[in-house]
Amino acid sequence: MIKLEPFSSEDFQRLISWVTDAKILVQFAGTKFKYPLSTDQLVAHLNESKRHVFKGVLIPENNVIGHAEIQVDEPGIGLISRVIIGDPNYRGKGLGKELLSTVCKKGFEELNLQQLDLNVYDWNHQAIHCYRQVGFEVIPFKKRITIFNGEEWNVLRMRISKKLN
Repeated sequence: MIKLEPFSSEDFQRLISWVTDAKILVQFAGTKFKYPLSTDQLVAHLNESKRHVFKGVLIPENNVIGHAEIQVDEPGIGLISRVIIGDPNYRGKGLGKELLSTVCKKGFEELNLQQLDLNVYDWNHQAIHCYRQVGFEVIPFKKRITIFNGEEWNVLRMRISKKLN
């Protein structure tokens, strides 16, 4: 089981240690940060309003294994971003799906959001598969491209809506 706890300055070095090269940084954070990730960048990031930043804690071990965020720019709609299972020992075990499900639950139940979107690069098949397992679907979206080392990375937008019972 994964629980979410607030991400704070005490978590900076752990997150920085997970981002071992520029490609991982862009894959994880888009163009938000510059490599190498630094505490100055994270301080400025945490001070932005409308952003809910979490660390993912594996229970019962109480190990911090991941990171995720929800940004709320308009009522009822959130954008999930910067999702990572950072500790390599926990990758490939289905914990990304669990982390994302927990983030969605937080968004729908505690933040009262009706819709959650996320962006993913179209070549990141493992992440797309994970997001689809949680219930996200690719939606039409304006074409967005990130250039990394001369390569064009196409951005897909995925969405999940709150299920009404």
